[in-house]
This record gives sequence, C-alpha cells and structure tokens, in this order.
Amino acid sequence: MGPFTSNDPEVVASPSKARRRRIRSTGQLLVWAVKRRKHLATLIILGVFVYRSVVSTSKSLRVFLTGVTEDDWSSGDSHQFSQNKEGVYPLEFVHIPSTGGLHIERVASEKGIAWGACKFEADSRDLPYSQCRDEFISRRRLRYQSPKSWECGISGTVYPWHCPPDKLKSGNKYKGVETFTIVRNPYDRMIAEYYDFFDRLRDRKLERGDAGGIERDLNSPKELHKWVRDAIRTSRHEGTCYQGHCIEFYKYVYSKEGEQLVDHVLKYENLQTDFDDLMAQYGIPLSLAGVEVYPNTTNRTLTSDDLLHETVTMINKWAKSDFKFFEYKPIRFLTSERNASLIHYPQNDNGMHPLEFVHIPKIPKKKYESKGTGEVFWIRETDDLNNPKLMNQWIRDAIWKAKYRGSCYQGHCVPFHEFIYSDKGEKLVTHVLKMETLNEDFERLMNQYKLGMKLQHKNVRVSNTTLSVEELSDDVVELINDWSKKDFELFGYELIKR
Repeated sequence: MGPFTSNDPEVVASPSKARRRRIRSTGQLLVWAVKRRKHLATLIILGVFVYRSVVSTSKSLRVFLTGVTEDDWSSGDSHQFSQNKEGVYPLEFVHIPSTGGLHIERVASEKGIAWGACKFEADSRDLPYSQCRDEFISRRRLRYQSPKSWECGISGTVYPWHCPPDKLKSGNKYKGVETFTIVRNPYDRMIAEYYDFFDRLRDRKLERGDAGGIERDLNSPKELHKWVRDAIRTSRHEGTCYQGHCIEFYKYVYSKEGEQLVDHVLKYENLQTDFDDLMAQYGIPLSLAGVEVYPNTTNRTLTSDDLLHETVTMINKWAKSDFKFFEYKPIRFLTSERNASLIHYPQNDNGMHPLEFVHIPKIPKKKYESKGTGEVFWIRETDDLNNPKLMNQWIRDAIWKAKYRGSCYQGHCVPFHEFIYSDKGEKLVTHVLKMETLNEDFERLMNQYKLGMKLQHKNVRVSNTTLSVEELSDDVVELINDWSKKDFELFGYELIKR
C-alpha cells in the first residue's frame, strides 16, 4: 500500500463486506423506526436504501446520473489520501501562476485530489479555474475551504491558491506536509503573464457580451515592454501585479529568513518528466502523459529574443534572486550609445564578462575648486578654459591632490601603472590600448574576441579646445615628469626636457 493510500475501512474493505455492513445498519434503523411508529422516518430510510442499492448495482444508471464512467470512479478510489482539518494533503501543490499549474490541478482533480484552486468551492474560483473536476472531487468527500480562512497578507488582491505559503494571514498551512511547485525562465514567465493577462481580459469582455476584442498588437515588443514595465512597478508597490501574478518565485520557495518552504521545485522546461517522476516517488497515480502542457503558441509569437534592451534590464533587476536561486542565466548586453545591435555576452557571478574594460578617467575640463597649493580659486563655466595660466594652476593642484590623497577627485588623476600593475609588479590588465591609435586598436581587439564592435566616433580633439603640450609651464612639466615617471617608462612615452 503506497504512502497516500487511504486507511479508511470503508475504502479498504471489499465491496461485498461494505454492502453487508450498510444492509445491517439500515435494518437496525428500520426496526427502530417501526417500533416507535415513526412512519415518515421509515419511508425516508427505505427510500435511501433503495436508491443506494440501485445506484451501487447499476453501472448504466451511475453513468447517467453523474456523467462519470465506472472506470473513472474505480481508478481513483484505491488511491485516495486524506486531508487534514485545513484541507491539506500529505503532498501539496503550491501554485505559482503561468507555470503550468492549471494542468496539475486538472489531472489531480480527476483522481479526486483537490490541489490549488480546486480546494475551494466552485463559485469562489475565477474563469480560468473551470478545470477542476468537481464531480470526482465530491466523490472523495472533499473538505472545501473558505477563501477567508486562506486570506493572503499581501497588500494587493491575491487568490488564496496563489499566495506564498508564509504570506497567508493564518500562517503557513503547509507546515508538516511535503510540498512541490513549478518555476520557469523569468523572461518566458513574464511573456506568458503578458499573454495570459490579455487572454483573461478578452474572456471577461466576452462574458459581459462585449465581442470587441483587444484593440492592440499583442505581438509587438513595445506593447510587451509597456505591460512588463507597469506589471513590475505594480508588483513592487502592491506585492503583485494582479490577483497573485508577478510575485517573484523565490518568495514562494523561501521565507525572509532563508528557510526553504517548498520541498520540491520542478522546472517548467521539463515539467512532464519532473512531475511524473515526483508522482512515482510518492506512489500517486498521476501523470501528464498525453496532456498538452505547453499552450498553443499560434497567436503568441513573442519570445525572449524579442525583448527590448530596457525590458531585459527591468526583468534582470526585478528577478535577480530568481535567476540566482533557480539557476537561470540572465541575458546581458553590450551596446553602444548609437548602435541598436545587441550582443548576448555572458557574465560570471561577479558580473564580469570574459573580456572586461578597466576605465581610466580623463582629466576634467570644467568646473573645479583648487585647494592643493593653499591658494583657493574656482574654475567657473564663464572662465576661458583655453587660458594656459588657468590650466597650469589646475595641473599643479591636481598632482598635489593625487600624490597626497590618491586621486584629484572621484578616481581621476591616478597614474596609469596603478591600474595595470600590482604593487608587486604583477600585470593585472591583459590588453593596453593607446589613446593615440584608439579606433584601430579597439577594432582589432574586438575582432580578436569576435565581438564585432567599432567605435562610433573618431578620436579627435574637441573643436573648441586649443591648449597643447607647448602651453605647459616648465615647473608643471617637471611635476608631470616626476609624478608620471613610471607611466613614461612602462608605456613608451617620451619625457619632455627643458
């Protein structure tokens, strides 16, 4: 007998024994009614006995009355397992929306198991939840649950069957039992949420007699982007975008303290195999074989390849923990400011690409306050930035700050060699490009790594700048020679000697 086989004597006993027990009980009731001249009670008892006898012996009448075949009834009777007072089974399903959960609930309900929405009375379910086979569930003497007793503590409206276990106001009702749930790639999940939302909206309009449909191109990446943007924004503020949808996966599986709340996490991408294996492990005769788990995508053409850069960025940030906990790889982009072509380029756990850029800042050209030499002055936007005296004073102050503070400001004025070599002389940067030949050097490097990128602008002097090395004062040249001595030596630049 499997772990979920009922110990109910009425289920375990053979049909003949159960029938004799019912006949004996009915006879005792009849004797009691006749002795006390309870004529109405006698008629009721006889009526019930006759009805049950006819129904239990007539297969055709049973099918006629219930619409359920004998094979259907018998296939589930020997595998019934009991609910506790909270309506929870020894193995429970935690239903995350848009992950194939409707199929799970349907195949379970056909065996008389009420998981998810099927745990509640039919009139408390929404349109998509007509998949519950109540004619089978009621046969198993189900304890239907009240939505109020499963009320969710998230501020937005959440169906009780979509509420994360530790967010239920009455506490985690799945404590003490085994649980399973389904997750999927976060990009595919949000695309499915998008289509499901408008499918449901269309159904509601049809229910109201409005045959106008949805007046927008649902296969437009821009429409998807707008919906995802609003859905994530609403989810952040209210905990859900609508009715329990758009809640991050990890909030179902883990508590705030990091405790794992769900025992088995199945992947939507392998749902049929994973589910069938889990059911076999627990001895439950359920299977998704022959069930169309993955929806007809004829009218759903968008995939993760169609996501806009901005959409990917939003999902990456919102579902960061889902990518981490459930081992899905986020899409990363390399993109230039004026080039719309995007490159899928992997990153490690520290956000590093196989080829990384170490950014050495340029010297600032505008507003700056100097205190290095003891003389306080401002470079204002109205000042003539092509004034050699102003430039030389700024350089004196910047080098003073860099020497004694490590940087003139925000990482600027740090010698090149400190970016490229360690204190022990170990080279930290693989490729060193030169500003003087940057366009050619960069293109050559990108081709070497098969990234196919080019700089969009030629590296030329800004048109309104006129200062050059010739305008440097002698003392400033000496300061630069001393401060950048290693840079001149290591990178092959010539010292100016005056």
